[in-house]
Amino acid sequence: MIEKVDKVILNTSGFDLFIKLCEKEKVLTSEIEKLLTNKDYTKAIMLMGENWGIPNEKQWIEYFSLGFQCNDSNINVESLSTLQFMGAEHIKKARNNINKINDTKHRIEKLIMSREFIKVASKYIPYNVKKHSLEVIMLVFIPNAGGNKSIIIDVPFLMNYNNSEITKILAHELHHLLRSKVEKQYKWKEEFYGIEQVLYWLESEGIANLCNFEETAKLYTDYGYAKPGQLNITLQNISDNIKQINEVVLDILKGEKKSRELVQYLSKDVKFHAIGYFLAKTIRDTFGSEVVAQVVGDPIEFIKMYQKACGVNGNKEQYGFSDEMLDLIHIAYK
Repeated sequence: MIEKVDKVILNTSGFDLFIKLCEKEKVLTSEIEKLLTNKDYTKAIMLMGENWGIPNEKQWIEYFSLGFQCNDSNINVESLSTLQFMGAEHIKKARNNINKINDTKHRIEKLIMSREFIKVASKYIPYNVKKHSLEVIMLVFIPNAGGNKSIIIDVPFLMNYNNSEITKILAHELHHLLRSKVEKQYKWKEEFYGIEQVLYWLESEGIANLCNFEETAKLYTDYGYAKPGQLNITLQNISDNIKQINEVVLDILKGEKKSRELVQYLSKDVKFHAIGYFLAKTIRDTFGSEVVAQVVGDPIEFIKMYQKACGVNGNKEQYGFSDEMLDLIHIAYK
């Protein structure tokens, strides 16, 4: 296994500006606007805002202003999304825990410079991926983290996690970033967008979860994205879940159901995280990490390799997808 990162660049200017703003008794909306023009915040909004459900700067200004309780704000509170309200509460809590957040920031910096997370993520990346520099941006914004060109971390998000858990979470995000270097592009037909989305989830999140499935389950439970214990329940009922995916995909391909039904099914309690993990783990346990690395970035080959593993293990009937589904799936993309 070869580490895929040669240089790590830490950027904390946005975090430092946030902490300085917290030292003020009263904060103006104009100061929030200035904070969010910082290069690190601008990059976070551009790279990950849409993925996080807060795609434009105006939305960030609104919930930051609410979180900082800006008296001069003209926000129409009734127009804010549930996610923006969550963000505002997150900002309020951060302002009341500055010392603990600073301690967490220093802890994360040490873990990043130890490079252990790079070793974990590199296990599941093709050997021929070139080494490159990695930028890690630390901020305070909403409980989340992401990997798209840079790793972007909300520091309070990791405040209650131990060093081992943080290392594995960082590895998960780094894997997403490295995956983008080898992603295969398919031209999916518009009506089959749900199949595209779900296969992407299963492959990308499934393999990334080999770095940290227990931490993923804990995170989604802690922040209310899944009911307590639900990801493990999904794993316990994995055969039924795979059969359900198989049936819905077939119905969509035959025009009997809509793509949104598949997306809704897999989104509830983030089922796709647990199911994708099971598929990736089956490939790894059957063929080894090197074979997992070979199908990174290619959802179609990922599903085919999983099916092959089921055949080798003799459990295709219980855990495999149907031959009909795999034979028809090619009609979903050009």
